[in-house]
Amino acid sequence: MATAGGGSVADPGSRGLLRLLSFCVLLAGLFLDFEPDPLPLCPDVSFFPQPQPPTPQSKGTGLCRGNSVERKIYIPLNKTAPCVRLLNATHQIGCQSSISGDTGVIHVVEKEEDLQWVLTDGPNPPYMVLLESKHFTRDLMEKLKGRTSRIAGLAVSLTKPSPASGFSPSVQCPNDGFGVYSNSYGPEFAHCREIQWNSLGNGLAYEDFSFPIFLLEDENETKVIKQCYQDH
Repeated sequence: MATAGGGSVADPGSRGLLRLLSFCVLLAGLFLDFEPDPLPLCPDVSFFPQPQPPTPQSKGTGLCRGNSVERKIYIPLNKTAPCVRLLNATHQIGCQSSISGDTGVIHVVEKEEDLQWVLTDGPNPPYMVLLESKHFTRDLMEKLKGRTSRIAGLAVSLTKPSPASGFSPSVQCPNDGFGVYSNSYGPEFAHCREIQWNSLGNGLAYEDFSFPIFLLEDENETKVIKQCYQDH
């Protein structure tokens, strides 16, 4: 390789490296100059861990950097509440994502008939289902649970006001089988035979789901997803 002020000629490998560096500078300028469209395309929705900011060690390690393309592809969801996985000595309940994350084509379910596309008719599974909280029922969840190969995940949008009838994902007899509510204490109290403490309980919190479930708490973020679905 030529040195500054020297008379030697750069070898072919050096010229190739210089051309590559020049191309990267140009490419970085292209990435950083254009502005993203007002509404990015949304062919799929992904649940991944939040990317970590670059560390001092990672900065500058690549030949060229730019993030405008990323902003055109991904929409960060900042106000979410995830369903989590709970374990004991013998069982597991709750939800979890795949170790590498889950990606699926978004499909908005506004009525129960829309679910047919996700379960059987849609040609491009898996699907990431978006539904309002009023449709978050045990019957619907059992249908999704029965077709996990076609389900990448579920996003539930928070609707207001809350259902007039109420909602509880717990069981109808909390602590069933323990203490006063065990057969060993007295059959008259076991399994809440005398008093049903939680008549609205549907038991969803004690089910095992193999796909991620998130609550979307920001109405504006939900609108962006629905708009993408309607436009594309």
